[in-house]
Amino acid sequence: MEPVSNKLQLSRLKREAEWADAKAFEDVMLEPYLEHVKASERAWLELLQERARVVLETNCQLRNQLNEQELELLVLEDHRACKRHEWEALQVELGRYKADQTQAEVQIQELRESRLAEELQLRERAMGLRVQVAALLRENCRQELERKAEERRITRNRDFLKELAREAASLEKQKAGLEVWSGDTRPSSRALESPGLRSSSRRKTPSPPMP
Repeated sequence: MEPVSNKLQLSRLKREAEWADAKAFEDVMLEPYLEHVKASERAWLELLQERARVVLETNCQLRNQLNEQELELLVLEDHRACKRHEWEALQVELGRYKADQTQAEVQIQELRESRLAEELQLRERAMGLRVQVAALLRENCRQELERKAEERRITRNRDFLKELAREAASLEKQKAGLEVWSGDTRPSSRALESPGLRSSSRRKTPSPPMP
């Protein structure tokens, strides 16, 4: 036989140590589960009874918890149903509010358009009134100028009529004097050529005023 090398021998010792550690760990981990194997029949019965009691208690606790959870579930379902009804009512109300809002927006748009149209009409009417006022002011100025011109013409005509009346009165006086003279004796050529007659003959009839 060939001698075993030191390296191989160390490897075997290391592997055997690892296996011993693993077996000890397995024994520790499996010890609680192997109690019934080493226990007597009485101990095994007590162990089974203890485990059954634990299972029954656990089942009772779980049943109680399940009942409580079922009650909570019922309460939650009722609450959920109430919330669902409230949500549906809110949806209906929201739909109505949206419809009202849409109608209000349409009315506001119509009112805005109507107001803009009315403002445009008022502006056009104001512009027309300003044009009419300007025309009336021009017409008033023209009539005022015509009235003043008419007043001046009337004043000139009145003065002309007064002058004509004075001339007519003067002519009437001269006519009366001539008739008196013609009734007594015919005036001589010298008398006809008196300064008064010459001045009256030279007097001109005033011309009518210009309009």
